[in-house]
Amino acid sequence: MKRIVTLYALVMLSVLSVKAQETTRPAVVKPTVTKKSTVPVLKTAQPVKPTTTTPVAPPSSTPASTPSSSNPSTPPPPAPAPAQNSTVVEYKLTAVRVRISTGRDNKESPSEVYTKFALPDQYAGPYCAFAQWNQQNEMPVNTDVEVGLKQHANANLSLISTKLTMSNPEQLKTGGNDILLSDIQKYGGRLMIKYYPHLFTDAWRIENVTLTLEFRDKNGNLHPVHGSKTLSFSNAKTFLNGLNDRYLVCEVGTDLSAMVSYTKN
Repeated sequence: MKRIVTLYALVMLSVLSVKAQETTRPAVVKPTVTKKSTVPVLKTAQPVKPTTTTPVAPPSSTPASTPSSSNPSTPPPPAPAPAQNSTVVEYKLTAVRVRISTGRDNKESPSEVYTKFALPDQYAGPYCAFAQWNQQNEMPVNTDVEVGLKQHANANLSLISTKLTMSNPEQLKTGGNDILLSDIQKYGGRLMIKYYPHLFTDAWRIENVTLTLEFRDKNGNLHPVHGSKTLSFSNAKTFLNGLNDRYLVCEVGTDLSAMVSYTKN
């Protein structure tokens, strides 16, 4: 009996051992069969050739040339520019007037006054002058006397007495180069008044001198700015006599302004 029990126990142990092995043995996984799909084969990319674009010219506003023209693709030449008038208008000195204001001591008659306007002496040679002789009339106390100067040939006329001047009529002929506005703007101008007293003791008091210059073109038109230019020499207050002060000189600037006044013998 003991043998049977022992045999039974051995059999049971064998059965349990087999079951244990089946439990721990890994399961065999059957491979999954995947159906092959056809994969498209991509062709190798070909290089793209650059596309050349022909520029299109904008529409031209010039009318198309006719088939009869020799070169229809050439546009007509532009119209010539209007001619520029490069002529410089010259304005010359055509009239000179001098107004002298006498003060408390008159100029007696027949004492003489000689008046001249010209360019400064160092430039005056080839130019004309504007002058007046034989001013023998009395210039009363506290009065104004205006004198018109006439154009003469030589700007370097000597400041001499009327009698001596009249003995040489060549000095009274008109001529010489005209005095242009541009000449005065370059060199200036000079007004000279010389006094010849009848008696050397006679004095003449001057309070003011006014000079008027007129500039016109060849057609007689006044200059638009300096057509009639009046200059007042308020600094010309002086006595003229037959001793040391016989000349009164009034200088005109290149800007046509009244500058200094001074006396000399």
